[in-house]
Parts: sequence; structure tokens; C-alpha cells
Amino acid sequence: MREIYEKASRTVIWLGEEAENSADALLLMKELNEAKSLDETEGIRRDLWKLGGDRRGLPASPARIWRDLFQIPQRPWFRRVWIVQELAASPQALVMCGDSAIPWREMVQAFEYVVQSEGFGLVLGLKSLSQLVSLDMTRQNYQENVQHDPLYVLMKNRKGSATDPKDHVFAFHGFFQSGTLGQIITTPRYEDSTIEVYCKVAHLFLENRRNLDILSITRLHEKPRDKTLQYLPTWVPDWTCGDLPASFLWNSICPDFPLEQRGMYRASGDSKYVPSPDSFSTPLLRTEGWIIDEIAEVSELLEPREDHMISYNIWKFASEFIRNQRVLFDFEQVAVAGNSLVEYPTGESLLDAYWKTLLGGITYGDPNGMEALFWDWYQGILPFRMLQLFHLDRVWFLTLYLFFRGLWRTIFWALSLSNPLDSKPMKSPFLQFATLTSHRRMMRSSLGLIGLAPPRAKAGDKVVLAKGGKLPLVLRQRGGAWEFIGDSYLHAVMDGKLWDILEEEKIECSEAFWHLCKQKSTRQEFRLV
Repeated sequence: MREIYEKASRTVIWLGEEAENSADALLLMKELNEAKSLDETEGIRRDLWKLGGDRRGLPASPARIWRDLFQIPQRPWFRRVWIVQELAASPQALVMCGDSAIPWREMVQAFEYVVQSEGFGLVLGLKSLSQLVSLDMTRQNYQENVQHDPLYVLMKNRKGSATDPKDHVFAFHGFFQSGTLGQIITTPRYEDSTIEVYCKVAHLFLENRRNLDILSITRLHEKPRDKTLQYLPTWVPDWTCGDLPASFLWNSICPDFPLEQRGMYRASGDSKYVPSPDSFSTPLLRTEGWIIDEIAEVSELLEPREDHMISYNIWKFASEFIRNQRVLFDFEQVAVAGNSLVEYPTGESLLDAYWKTLLGGITYGDPNGMEALFWDWYQGILPFRMLQLFHLDRVWFLTLYLFFRGLWRTIFWALSLSNPLDSKPMKSPFLQFATLTSHRRMMRSSLGLIGLAPPRAKAGDKVVLAKGGKLPLVLRQRGGAWEFIGDSYLHAVMDGKLWDILEEEKIECSEAFWHLCKQKSTRQEFRLV
């Protein structure tokens, strides 16, 4: 199939019949491209959400057409796994919806212009565009003969849909020709069961990489939604479910992130995973390492649900905002971050440990800048903490506030004055960097360490450093074996120092905390089921 699309002069992408004002939405895409071109010529960046001013003839932000625009990338075509290869291999692609058409690249550029606009639209991020952006990146890289890590390809396309769950693997075989890459994205064998295919892929990653990166595909649910996968081992990724929570390793394997934006995790030092001789004949994963800690407490799960902030339901927005604030307050409570008298076990400030944990240890090459953003956000949410204390963190209260804030904002715009009611916690960019908190819990360990735990983690689960693992694993004992819950971020043990102390007797641990860690840790072999 790949060769057919590569040789085609043009591929027509049929999104379906005209619906939800799609014709006008495609026309708006063309207008956005024209506005983008004018902005580039004049060297400016237009704020599409700002009231009034020169809008290049584009509709105002409350207009219904913006919502119709965002319905386009949510059509079923964008979620099918087989279209990834079809689009990537096509030299020219034309998108058709009803009788309207637009070149693929022009459609992407229109949405890029919207995303790059400052202001209201990016408070929670435009998640509805993630698949569109992902498809375009894959297409550009393919056209430039850039070959990607198979783990990156599989992870990036987990949101796709397929009638046969095996196609979540087989649909990407055409991207790879031979050698190690071709071995991992295994040659299609539809006579094998889905569990056999998924286990084989997982074992191939372990065998070829000699690390535990494949374990960084965390599940949201205890049991797979697909009934054919109900007996899938807990450590084997379920490729039929979405990519939430985002993998800790995503920034490291995605080629679009520069070095300073990658998580330099090496919790198990330079150790390598050693496969057992019978690994391909068993659903078990055998490894060895250290039980270093136990989870003492976990927070509620942070589950952002609002897709994007072009919201026409102020009640829904207020409900979502308050719910997230309550969970983040629970994060703070579990981490004991609000107690300035408490010091982190390693001696650093507890609030320093807290904001770094919210970022998963990634400071984007600018730790001072990230710290400043944290304090800007943290101080901005203090009024909401007061509302919580007086039980005024209610949807009706915030809805009234937002209504009068919008009215006040309009008055101040008309008078050309600055708006004193602009809300820092609603606009602060800090949480846009703290994406690893999404669909995770804050945890505090028995040793007083804090970290980000997988969604199914609970008190009593063990925190483990295993050979070949870049991150600590959260395991739960099940009889004589172990259930894999997910990987985690545990502040202060991500650089391999504790692993070296545990593995090499000659290393002296003069600091009291590391000495305590060494005393509490136990070496063990693990059988993951």
C-alpha cells in the first residue's frame, strides 16, 4: 500500500459530507492563511481573541464559526490508524469535505496560525488539534526520509482507531524496511491473537534495547476495554487505548524536542536489562532490582476534560476549573508543600522539590525562569485557596465572577484601559509546562519523598528501581508475583545516585538520608504478570 500512495500524483482525503457549517469552516481556513501571510509581511503576530482592533476581516472570538472550525479535525477520518501511512506517503494531499476542498498543508497552516495567537485560546491547550499536528509532523518527516524510533511511532498514534486491535501495530509496518526497526514493528500475522502480537512486540523492544522503556506506556484502567485483551499481562502496553497519561519518556524519544526540553532520567544508572532465555515463550517479565520505598499517600487524580478554551458554556468551564483547582490543592496537601517549616529529605526547600516534581524534573533549560513562572502561578491561586477555606469554590460563584469579569473587560477595552481583573491562574503558562501531571497523582513515600504516580497507584504499592529502567516502577504484589502499575517520577532518585549507592558497596553514603535509603532498600528478583 505504501508504494501505491508514494507513486500517486495526488491523494484526495474525503472527510465526509458537509455538516456543522463545514463549508464556511474551510473558507475560514483560507482567510486565516491570508491573514497569516499579511502578518508575516508586516512582521507582527495578531491576537485573534482580542476584542476590536484590526482583525484582517476575521470573525470575532465569540462567533460560532470558530467552534465549527474546531469540529473539522475531530472528524472520524483523523483517528483511523491506517491513514497515517497513506497520508505520510502521499506527495500531494487534498482535503475534501462535501463540495469544499483545501490542500492539506494550507489546512494545517490555518490551525497553526490559530494556535500561535496570543490570549484566551491557549489556557488549557488545544487538545483537539493534537492528532492533526501529529499527522502533519509524520508526513513531513516521511517526505524528508527521516526514520523514527518505532516506540515513538507507536506511542504517537495510540489515539487511533482500528476495527482489528492488531492493526495498532501492523498499520505502521510499512514505515520500516529491515533490520532492528523492521523486527520490532513485526511483519503482519493476523493468525496470531492480539495478546500474542502485543507480547511479541514488547519482548522485541526489551531484547533489542536492553532497557525498560516499553514499560513507560501507562494504562488508565485496571482492565483493557477490549475484551480480547482482558488477559494481557500488566507490563505489556495496550495499544488500543489513548496516550494519556503522556509518557515520561515522550520528550526524550520525540525528535522535535531540543536537548534542554528532555527528561534526563537514569534512575537505574547505566544498568542494562538482561532478558531471560525463555522470554519469548512466556507472558512473564523477569527482572531484578531494589525495593527502595513504599507509597504512603496519593492524591486525587488530575483529569483535565475540557478539550479547548473556545468554550461557549461558561458553567462547564467554571466547573472544570474548580475541579482542577481542588485536585491541585490535594496535590499540595499530599506533598505538604504549603508547610514552609518542613524541609525535603535531601535538604532542599520543599517548595523547590514540589515545583520541580510538577514539571517531572524538566526545567526546559531555564530553571530560574521555570521557578519564576511557578511563583507567578502559585501566588495567583492564593485567592482560590481562600475561597476553598470559606467554601465558596462553587460553580455558581465562579460563573458570576466570569460574567462580571467579561463585562468589566469590555468596559475597560472601550476606555482603552488595562483590566485589573485579568486572572493569573487562568492565564499562567506554568501549567502548560506541567503536562506530566495530567492523568497522574501526587504521591508521598514512607521516606518523605514526593513524586508523580500512575493513575492506578495507591498507598502500600512498592517503588522499585529495576535494571535497565530510566524511571522508578510502581509495583503491587500479587501472590508470588508482581503486578505492574506504572512508572513514576520520584524527586531526588532520578539521577542514578541511589542506584549506584545500592549496587556498589565501595560508595560511601555519608549523608544521613542516603544512608537511611540504603538501610531500607531490599534487593529482589521480580516476576511481572
